[in-house]
Amino acid sequence: MNSELLAEDPFLFGLVVGILGLLALTAVLIGGAVRLRVRNNRAQRDWNSREQRWEPDLLGVLAGTRSDDALHALVLPRERFFFIDFLLRYARRLEGDEREIIERLAAPYLEPLAADLGHRGDEFRARAVRTLGLLGQRQYRDLLVAALDDPSDLVAMAAARSLTQSGSPELATAVLERLPRFHQWRPSLIASMLARVGPAMAAPLRAAIERPTGDPGSRAVAVEALTELNDLEAADPAVRLLGQATDRNLVVALLGLLLVTGRREHLGAIRPFLDSPEPSVRARAFAAVARLDPEFSADDIRRVLADESPWVPIRVVEALEGVGAAGLVAQINAAYHAS
Repeated sequence: MNSELLAEDPFLFGLVVGILGLLALTAVLIGGAVRLRVRNNRAQRDWNSREQRWEPDLLGVLAGTRSDDALHALVLPRERFFFIDFLLRYARRLEGDEREIIERLAAPYLEPLAADLGHRGDEFRARAVRTLGLLGQRQYRDLLVAALDDPSDLVAMAAARSLTQSGSPELATAVLERLPRFHQWRPSLIASMLARVGPAMAAPLRAAIERPTGDPGSRAVAVEALTELNDLEAADPAVRLLGQATDRNLVVALLGLLLVTGRREHLGAIRPFLDSPEPSVRARAFAAVARLDPEFSADDIRRVLADESPWVPIRVVEALEGVGAAGLVAQINAAYHAS
């Protein structure tokens, strides 16, 4: 193909130029990918080299045959953040005395990390908070509580996770007191984090749902956490709050708590919600009545199945399955197939 032909045919000229441009772009992309691969391979080799240098002495410290200083001597100043990441891998797998040894080894390297919290981006601060929560929770507890008020939602959530994973009701209560801060997160997630603390968290949660100044969203989260804890003492406060609640999500959460912890004497407070205009409220109310009323009959089942919202019977079955009411689920399914 000669230059005269290209000059005479603009379309052909444009096509050739386009092909050459694509070939050049492909070469650039391939070169970039190769450089990235080489860089990643080098980083992996460096990381493997560090692990091989540190791991024998770390295992020796855990076994009591090596000193802390012997391991610290192997960590170069520019490797302190790599060493923290190295210790994090063990901290996530170990418990008890061995976990305390890991935290002791990490202590000299955490102060610079804590000092950088006010000078870096959101993602760095969030990761720093998670690291301090895993390796230095006792030493930096005040800093973790303060991070709950960080302008970044990401940092505040990292602090909340660290504090609720501590197993300490005192630290987790700091999260409970700031629940409005986390309303943009899924309520069930926050509730599960609070419930993870364990039964000792039930008393602060009960106090939260009875606090007159509590907002509906925060109360609903506390109620869900009490449901996860299966806290029987929460049933009576739930009934008292149910008589005052107007927020749909809070009412649904309270009925869910009574489904799990309620008693027959609570049926009078639950039954009015069978006629709620909200399908989600009716579904929880029907499930709670079915669970608590030994006289729940075939007529009641037919009322569930005849509900104007097709989601009501589905949610009732799901709720009853969730509390192990297999007999009631079987009756509802049988009535559905017979209709």
